[in-house]
Amino acid sequence: MLIDIEKVIVKNRIRKDFGDIQELADDIKQNGLINPPVVNKDYELLAGERRLRACKSLGWKQVEIRMMDTRDAEHELNVEISENDVRKGFTKSERVDYMKRLLRIEQAKAKERQNLGLKSDEGSRADDATAKQFGIGKDTLRKEMSIVDHKDLLDPADFANWDEGKLSTNKAYQALRSKLSQTDREIKFYKDRIKALEEREPEVVEREVIPDDYEELKSQLASAEHEADRLEKDFQRARQKIADQAKTVDALKARLGADKTVKDADRDIRYFTDATHDYIRRYGGHIWSFEQIQNVDEGTKADFINAIKTLDGFAQQLIRNLEGNINE
Repeated sequence: MLIDIEKVIVKNRIRKDFGDIQELADDIKQNGLINPPVVNKDYELLAGERRLRACKSLGWKQVEIRMMDTRDAEHELNVEISENDVRKGFTKSERVDYMKRLLRIEQAKAKERQNLGLKSDEGSRADDATAKQFGIGKDTLRKEMSIVDHKDLLDPADFANWDEGKLSTNKAYQALRSKLSQTDREIKFYKDRIKALEEREPEVVEREVIPDDYEELKSQLASAEHEADRLEKDFQRARQKIADQAKTVDALKARLGADKTVKDADRDIRYFTDATHDYIRRYGGHIWSFEQIQNVDEGTKADFINAIKTLDGFAQQLIRNLEGNINE
């Protein structure tokens, strides 16, 4: 039957190594397609993928095919194996792929027998049946599957030699077991470390906890300290000015003595009064900074408090003198 070559459906095949396609294409070009590819009724390829690839490489748009009426998936699998194994032997990894597919079929059969209530002696185990079809023991079947499943653990050269039949299954499996044992030891080591860490008493680590607004508070504190220092200097200058004014008053009293006129006294008192009001107007606006007194440097705080006390003492003395003079 001649059909469009693209109509042939190629699904997941066991064959991975296709050998020299060009050599086969040259033979087909010279001698023609002697054995056409085999497909099922749905045009799914059963055998002849190398020939199909060779025909495509020749640019063929159509290809002769042979249609086979297959019974089930196992039948189709056996067609692929028997046809390919005769023409170009499978590598061991390709054969293991065939084993796995066949094992799944045998497992399905075993489950069906179990559902039917058949005794174990009426049908062999799936792994036994699979190994028997390949003429090998169940242990060899297990080893070869394990080698393919863990090929990444093997040295690439060792796997390639085993796959090509240059290295025995036993030697390849022993090398794999060595790698697996090493991996198991590494896993156990890390599990033990994790367990030890989980069982260890937690260590209490003391560390300074910095609040989120630390920098902002630090800036505010620096500003408050700077303002307090400025106020302290202003206060010292004001205190000195008051002291100087007091000396001036005393000097005036000494010079004028008892003959000092009321007019002069009134002038001096007004001068002192105006100077005091002037100081309050100039520095009274900074009283808000006193709210930060607890946050400034301890030395600055102590000097400031002493200055306030001195000022208070001076004011109390003035009051007492004033009250004494009024009472007289």
